[in-house]
Amino acid sequence: MVVPLVFQQLTPPWIAFIGLGAVSAAVMSSADSSILSAASMFARNIWKLTIRPHASENEVIFVMRIGIVCVGLLATLMALTIKSIYGLWYLCADLVYVILFPQLLCVVYMEKSNTYGSLSGYAVGLFLRLSGGEPLLFFPPLIHFPMYDEVINDDGTVTGTQYFPFRTVSMVMSLTTCVCVSLLTNHLFKSGKIPIEWDFLTCVVNIPPERINLPRDTSFATSTDTLAMHKIRSENGMVNPLLLTANDSGLSGGSSPATETSALAPTDFTTRDYSSLDRP
Repeated sequence: MVVPLVFQQLTPPWIAFIGLGAVSAAVMSSADSSILSAASMFARNIWKLTIRPHASENEVIFVMRIGIVCVGLLATLMALTIKSIYGLWYLCADLVYVILFPQLLCVVYMEKSNTYGSLSGYAVGLFLRLSGGEPLLFFPPLIHFPMYDEVINDDGTVTGTQYFPFRTVSMVMSLTTCVCVSLLTNHLFKSGKIPIEWDFLTCVVNIPPERINLPRDTSFATSTDTLAMHKIRSENGMVNPLLLTANDSGLSGGSSPATETSALAPTDFTTRDYSSLDRP
């Protein structure tokens, strides 16, 4: 509020008009970008990838428009009810530390992390964080952690302060839950103790196979570096059978040697399962 007051009190009216217009434009630019990014992430990462994987682009755009309206209304409601901008910034950093930081650690440094562990850690971290109370959002504490200081005001209302580092505890519990649930579900599904049909999130064993059909037309420009990555012969001189087609007998004494075209677009590309190329 300092800059608008300076423009209003210490500058001529026409300068104040231009200055306040510039400040308003900067605020609106940041606000609409935030609203659009939140709605886009929901429409793409949650609706498209999780709820309705076969949704059309028109449906995703429609959901994104609804998300823009909902996020805008929620932001307006928060702006009218919450008086501290610094408090909102502090709450945002708080939630990022408690909820998103454990997810980032697991995704970057833990190969076996999966969606089950991520959702479980998210739920545990959010529950413990909100159970500690949040005065900014008028949430009373549901759990009185150690060193909780309760005060009875003159008007009869009861307020309290959590001196215990419950935010750090919530973060640690979220991280622990994410790791434990990921390892547990990974073991149960891969050992066969739980049927693969129960992997409804398709993130451990019930993963849809991806079949990559390479085009027969290789008229596109293929660089030397790209061809080097698709060598037919390995370092020890052995022929890689995964890159040979049904008619590629030239390397083993036949009359039809494998070419760049046959290596990149084999004749049996319609039936070859390219998801098995990474398997030993």
